[in-house]
Amino acid sequence: MRIAVQLFGHLRTFRQCAVTLRRHLLDAYPDHDVFLHTWDQVDHATTTHHAFSAGTSPVDADIRAAIDELYRPAAVRIDRQEPQDEGELAFASGTRMAVTGIRHMLLSMWRANQLREAHTSATGRRYDVVVATRPDIALHRTLDLGAYLAYASPPSVPEDETVCTRFCAFGPLPLVVNDLRGTPATDVLFFGRPDVMTRTLRLAEEMDRYDLPSVVAPRRPRNLLNTWCQDIGITTALVDFIRPKDFEIIRPPAR
Repeated sequence: MRIAVQLFGHLRTFRQCAVTLRRHLLDAYPDHDVFLHTWDQVDHATTTHHAFSAGTSPVDADIRAAIDELYRPAAVRIDRQEPQDEGELAFASGTRMAVTGIRHMLLSMWRANQLREAHTSATGRRYDVVVATRPDIALHRTLDLGAYLAYASPPSVPEDETVCTRFCAFGPLPLVVNDLRGTPATDVLFFGRPDVMTRTLRLAEEMDRYDLPSVVAPRRPRNLLNTWCQDIGITTALVDFIRPKDFEIIRPPAR
């Protein structure tokens, strides 16, 4: 199986997490390429729903060398964020998040996808599966992509449902397990066929069609991605890869 791994977002704790990505994903699928989009600062500077931040230190030459050593990427793009004052969303918990932060998260996903598509156009190299995740995600066990794809492929089902399915890790378990509006972390580790991922991540260019306060709050940004998939005919399938048992978000110390 040939896979593309698309890393997006701020680097944060990437040094700590990269070893687990290699052990439980990259080494498990030797025929792989890594595409990374990140920002020129290690962490965010906008309001977010948690208090953790590595600070706004620049992505310097030493960090770039570490990226090359740890990921051996096929392509990297590092951009400068230009936050706009688009207001903030208030969540039921009392926390807040800047709308521009949501926009940049989706944009980073999309630009990592564009790196992969440009590589395919330039080299003819195509992929069976695309995995999108963040540099601050630690994997605790191997992600068995074949098992999840087989669940939605013949002969398990009459037709190949992988052509319209986005598979998502998630967690922790919510009180109501079949309500995507309240299912945590469906936007930090997900995978699918290349066309599914391109269609999914095009949300970055279509975000303004949604009334964010009604779609996002109080359920956090992940519901925007789930809503978009539903609107364009992509099924969101939750897989047995659950936080914190199978993966975790490794946040820097709070500042």
